[in-house]
Amino acid sequence: MIKFAEINGTDITNSTISASKALEAYELSTSDLAKVLDSTTYTAQSTGVSVDDLMKKAIEGAPQIKMLGLSFEEGVALLGQFETSGVDASGALSGLTKAAGTYAKQGKTLKEGLIETIDKIKNTTSETEAMGLAMEIFGAKKAPQMIDAIKRGAFDFQTFSEAAENSVGTVSNTFEATLDPIDKFKTAQNSVTLAMSELGAAIAEVLAPVFETLGNIVKSMAEWFSSLPGPVKEFYSCYWRNRHYCWDTSTDIFNITSSSSCFRDINRGNGYSSITNNWNRCIDSSSNNRTRYRD
Repeated sequence: MIKFAEINGTDITNSTISASKALEAYELSTSDLAKVLDSTTYTAQSTGVSVDDLMKKAIEGAPQIKMLGLSFEEGVALLGQFETSGVDASGALSGLTKAAGTYAKQGKTLKEGLIETIDKIKNTTSETEAMGLAMEIFGAKKAPQMIDAIKRGAFDFQTFSEAAENSVGTVSNTFEATLDPIDKFKTAQNSVTLAMSELGAAIAEVLAPVFETLGNIVKSMAEWFSSLPGPVKEFYSCYWRNRHYCWDTSTDIFNITSSSSCFRDINRGNGYSSITNNWNRCIDSSSNNRTRYRD
């Protein structure tokens, strides 16, 4: 829709509303939107009629156009042909309404009856004869206008079909033709940004469960550590702060043994006195090891 509005110089909101009404009037789905926009743009470029005017008349004339067995694309081409032939599209479509009723009484579809009437009028030998045929089918008020449209070739069904086929891709092709190198660079840049965001979303989706599991583990460890008695937490803190100094043969073994024995003492019911003693030994050992480490 943005491309359509930009190349045709129309308001995007109004264009979106009109396109939505056209889809509804012709019982189309959103997948047919490109056809609607392409055919309208193609006809506007071919005839000089504005896309807003074509869309409006196509919506208003939907009943008659559908009775002719025409698609939206062919109907827009018909309207464009009316305008270039100097025929009032709204008046011509109104004339087809009466014709549809006349043909129905004869057991014919609008398209079948119209093709037959067009052939007869083209082959009449006088204006009086042509007018008589037209009045019988279209009514006295619309007869002159319909005769004029027929003689101007406004009802060329083959042309409508070809126009519908040729209109495919008109919006995209026209938009691409208006882009300069800077515009193309910005478009490519936006495409890369979009692709990277999609990649990031995919990676996040995969890693999210992993991070969630790790978060639960860290949370559990934190809760466990917080529940430990104060001296025990201090001992662990001392040990891990000084592990790179204490990792030294007998001293290291002494520290590990001390930590193990302190927990055994706790289990035996000796209270925290053993922890205090081992804590002091760990501090002294760590201080000595720091001195040797610096030397």
